[in-house]
Amino acid sequence: MRWAPIVVVSLVLLALPGAATGVSARTCVESGTTVDANSVARLFYVGAAGTHTLYVCWLDTRRITELGTLDLRETGPDVPVLAGRYVAYDRLLCSEPEDCVARVVVRDAKTGRQVARAPAQPGRTARIVLTTRGTAVWIRDRVYRLDARSLTVLDEGGPPAVDYFSLGLGGSHVYWLHDGEARSAVVD
Repeated sequence: MRWAPIVVVSLVLLALPGAATGVSARTCVESGTTVDANSVARLFYVGAAGTHTLYVCWLDTRRITELGTLDLRETGPDVPVLAGRYVAYDRLLCSEPEDCVARVVVRDAKTGRQVARAPAQPGRTARIVLTTRGTAVWIRDRVYRLDARSLTVLDEGGPPAVDYFSLGLGGSHVYWLHDGEARSAVVD
C-alpha cells in the first residue's frame, strides 16, 4: 500500500505536457535555447548542440509538444521554422552524413497535431519558409509547396538551376532564383 501514492504521482506526471521528457509547462517560456518565437508560440531545444530535443510551446496554455530529437544531424527535426501558430521542419533520416532522406512536416503549435506531411525525399533542405496559414515551401531538388490539402511543385528546375539559399517569403508570395532569374508564386 505504501507504493500507491508513488504510482499515482507517476501517472499524474506522465499526463502533464512534456513531463516524460523533463520539460514542464511552467518552464515553457524559460527552458532550453530559443530557436524562434512570436506572440503565440515559442520553438526551442533542450540539450547540447548536435544532440538535442526540439519542442514547441503554445504560450497561452503553456502546452508543450515534443517534435523529436536531432541526433548528430543524422536523424530528427532539422531547419525548424515558426510562423503564427504553425511550425515546420525537415524530418531527417541519414545512413551517412550525405545520404539522407527527409520529409517536411507542418504541425499546429496550439494542438500539437500534424497538419501536413510531405512524402520522403532524398537529400536535405537548407531552408523552409512558412506562412501564418501553415503553408510550407522549400527547395530540395525542386521548389515545393505543402499545405493541408496537397503537395505542389512550383519549379521543376533542380540544382544548380535553383539557388537553394535564395528562398524567401514576403507576405503571401514566395520567391527564389532560377539560373539567376527571380521567380515567385502566391502561396496563400
